Amino acid sequence: MTMDDVYAHIDSGFAAALDELACLVRTAGVSAQPTDDLAVCAQIVLNRVCTSGLRVHLIEGYGPPAVYGERVVDPGLPTVLIYGHYDVQPGDFDARWHDDPFKSTIRAGRVFGRGTGELPVNVKVLIEGEDETKSPHLAELVRDNRHLLAADLVITSESAVHRNGTPQLVLGTRGQRGVELRTRGANREAHPGSLGGLLPENFDLSRFTDEMRIFATILGIF
Repeated sequence: MTMDDVYAHIDSGFAAALDELACLVRTAGVSAQPTDDLAVCAQIVLNRVCTSGLRVHLIEGYGPPAVYGERVVDPGLPTVLIYGHYDVQPGDFDARWHDDPFKSTIRAGRVFGRGTGELPVNVKVLIEGEDETKSPHLAELVRDNRHLLAADLVITSESAVHRNGTPQLVLGTRGQRGVELRTRGANREAHPGSLGGLLPENFDLSRFTDEMRIFATILGIF
């Protein structure tokens, strides 16, 4: 098979793939607001993976059902595990969205909508439904199914094609950590001449964040 054959195959099924993607976008599987739509999304993904020629089943008991599929050509060959997720963030319609976030829209050759961004080897696929809520059950799922998910390489589809049309190979991504700081000081004004030695200084949040940034820089976090 040549690359021309690959491109021809992609072109021949492109319209059908867009229709399937539009159906998934409309289903609105928001894991932060769990509904039956998550199970519907899982079934849509399961059907799609099945039509790709993989043996497929649902892994349940770890939050929303996860979809697992595999095509083992030869146990002696390398195995690639493809990870993805079908859940999305809430799509509050505001000024940042030009269109309904739960309706697949094509503009300038790109597909917009919640959840659209996202060989001679054995192929395994794991697609779960809690990525947008920090995947609280994924570690347990992997531990309990480590033999099923064993692979030589894991590929995740979190990145997108660059604006110039060139595919990207992303070797790492950064997570995020939310921190809430609460401070408490005097409940009334106090004259420093009479009470300055008794009351602690007011907490300077800007100074604290600057010091934390310096500390993080030293550790190589930023």
